[in-house]
Amino acid sequence: MITVLDASAAVEVVLHRPNADTISSVLRSADLTLAPDLYVSEIANALWK
Repeated sequence: MITVLDASAAVEVVLHRPNADTISSVLRSADLTLAPDLYVSEIANALWK
């Protein structure tokens, strides 16, 4: 399975929000995880706010 990790899902995991366990489980079962080109900028923006 291939997954695409967007910034909002990554922030959920990093900040241990309610959906973190579900997202982590999906990521662990994935064969390949991809991220969008703007991933770093989106993460920085989310954490800055």
